[in-house]
Amino acid sequence: MGFSIRRLDRQPFLAAYGLAPEGVRHYPGEGTKEAYVSGGKHSGRLLLIEATGPGPYARALAKRGPGLHHIALCVASLPEYARSLPPDGWRVHPYSFRSGGSLVDLWLCRTGFPALIEVLAPPDLAAGPSTADPLISAVELPLAETSQVLLDALRCRAIRRSFGPSVVLHTLVGALSVDALSGLADR
Repeated sequence: MGFSIRRLDRQPFLAAYGLAPEGVRHYPGEGTKEAYVSGGKHSGRLLLIEATGPGPYARALAKRGPGLHHIALCVASLPEYARSLPPDGWRVHPYSFRSGGSLVDLWLCRTGFPALIEVLAPPDLAAGPSTADPLISAVELPLAETSQVLLDALRCRAIRRSFGPSVVLHTLVGALSVDALSGLADR
């Protein structure tokens, strides 16, 4: 889960839930500072992204404000997953082709969908899925009923429609509203 924030050093909500960033990494080419939050030895991590310069994250933050930026899915084979997507659903984001001929990851988008979908095929997935409890076990998105076909195409039961107005993360520490987290991130 990628969460766009204004200041990485001001995240009081994390300590309230016993969580902390694992270490800040700088990516000048992306124009970001980033830190993962996992709550220990857990999969399903939260990525906090602060835009520090021009680039895609600064543009997204300026356009949509702080909040959910992307949801990452891990698959065994990126080409097979891409071929399995229905042709009339998700659109491939141009960022997917940034490395030229090789496909490193696949970014999916759709007008009206509140986040990007990043599809990865990590080499260690061949050894089998993680047995660690995920920090984030599910996400609920405020979507119209007609968006269910988009969710079904992803083949990920952890992403589902919400019946409320907010994005909600289901975590080891309870259900967290992304709207509430966004408000705290600006203080």
